[in-house]
Amino acid sequence: MKFLRVWVFTLACWSMGSTALAQSATQDTDATDPPLFSLSADRAAHGVGVETSVLWPFFPGYLLQARATLPLAFAGRGQLLLGAQGHIPHARSAEGRFSSLAAHIGFRAYLWKGLHVDVMSNLGIGRLEGSVVDGKDYSSFDLELLANIGWRFEVGPVYALVQPLGLGAVVYRSHPWAIVGEGRKTTEPPIFIGNVLLGAQF
Repeated sequence: MKFLRVWVFTLACWSMGSTALAQSATQDTDATDPPLFSLSADRAAHGVGVETSVLWPFFPGYLLQARATLPLAFAGRGQLLLGAQGHIPHARSAEGRFSSLAAHIGFRAYLWKGLHVDVMSNLGIGRLEGSVVDGKDYSSFDLELLANIGWRFEVGPVYALVQPLGLGAVVYRSHPWAIVGEGRKTTEPPIFIGNVLLGAQF
């Protein structure tokens, strides 16, 4: 009987201990798992993301942008942006048939909840075929700098970035071509830009 009482007592202790551990694990999971819908960029610091612009192909048009996001420092609220950006060949009335392809690198900092700033650069080749000014073809090595500010919305692993404010400028062009009414420019002044991107976090 004494052995039986000891066995029952041990079993009861083990059962209570297991229940406590399970409750603790559940609480830890609940504390770390981000909510399904969030305006606070809860998933931004976890894993790799992929995103693409859903605005630029239509406005200003013919422009594609896709990139990966990697968690970075900045108190766990930063992301490294790596990808590519380019123009689909298309006619420009004041220039000719234009296309481009550039490597894209940047940094995103979350300032407060989903509020963030992107600082980016595009480094690549711009091509012009059949200039409307002199009929020649041109290839130019270009450097473009951009910055956007906006908000991140999350629904599970899927997120949207709405960036209504931004600036972009070509700060270097190795072989500029003539533009009707403007001549040749090795740089372009800043212009206002906005962007809307859709992505997924893994």
